[in-house]
Amino acid sequence: MEWHIEALQSTQGDQITTTLHSIIQLLLLTQHFNSLREILHRWGKN
Repeated sequence: MEWHIEALQSTQGDQITTTLHSIIQLLLLTQHFNSLREILHRWGKN
């Protein structure tokens, strides 16, 4: 029974880690997209 709880906790931990990774990747992608859009906007002005 104990190992079952540990396995469950480790699975939850993995899910949290995966979720955090997804959020970080999404934030990085958003930042990258915003800076890219800014560059294109400036380039379009010139």
